[in-house]
Amino acid sequence: MLITEAFYAFGEYNLEKIGIIDLGSNSARLVIVNLFADGYFMVVDELKESVRLGQDMERDGFLKPQRVAETIKTLKMFRKLCDASGVSRIIAVATAAVRRAKNQRSFLDEIQANCGIKIRVLTAEEEAVYVYRGVINTMDIPKGLVLEIGGGSTKIVYYNRRNILNYVTLPFGAVTLSALFADDGLKPEEQTKKIEEFFTEQLKKVEWINDVDPEVQMIGVGGSFRNLFKISKMELEEILEKIWYNSRRSSCGSGSYCGGGSDGRCGSGSVGRKRGSHSRYYGRRGSRRHSGGNVQYSQSVRK
Repeated sequence: MLITEAFYAFGEYNLEKIGIIDLGSNSARLVIVNLFADGYFMVVDELKESVRLGQDMERDGFLKPQRVAETIKTLKMFRKLCDASGVSRIIAVATAAVRRAKNQRSFLDEIQANCGIKIRVLTAEEEAVYVYRGVINTMDIPKGLVLEIGGGSTKIVYYNRRNILNYVTLPFGAVTLSALFADDGLKPEEQTKKIEEFFTEQLKKVEWINDVDPEVQMIGVGGSFRNLFKISKMELEEILEKIWYNSRRSSCGSGSYCGGGSDGRCGSGSVGRKRGSHSRYYGRRGSRRHSGGNVQYSQSVRK
């Protein structure tokens, strides 16, 4: 509300409300935004659904009926939300799965007939450029290596001071890799090792990778990296909890955990660390900042 009022205060006004749909190999995402004068926009609503459109495509190159039906159901829901929100225009794009599908034309026609949505299929180059633009316009990193692992493709973009130096789109992602190594009868850890070996071999084929500045910062984009961050954060929180637990034991002197009272005394009668003191502990490489009362952790990832 405050943002909207600020736009009006500076003489800017709402031009139109649009819906943007990104149909990927793994998920479909809708973002509804208000467009203002001078190119400003404000996100009004957003929704993401897992459709796994690219699942089982590796067998014969066709989008499967069950996946198509699930996608149509999701896009119908997106359309209803757009209509209810007063969206005047929908911009819909599709990426790797639809780009490679042998039944691409019939799929797009079916979407338009059932959902009233016309989808444009992005080229691999367009997709890489959009990923790059999203990074440079939201992060203050002058030189970086962008890695985006989607459902059906992996994009790598090397840039310096808003200029793309090199980029490549590899024809595999989270969904296709899972399908590729799913039927080997391997244990999860063995399957993971196979995927890592495959990924490493594919990277070796990218000739310009060896010319990347060793000090460049790597930027992870997409759901795969968000999941990795969540896992890393959970592990870090467990470590912090252990540090706090051990510090309470050592300060207590009783050799066992004690709850500690509000006056700082533990159950054994000795003076321990006051409650809340564990918030001072944080990971060796992590940086700690406050956001809305919560402690968040960020970490630089370098090659």
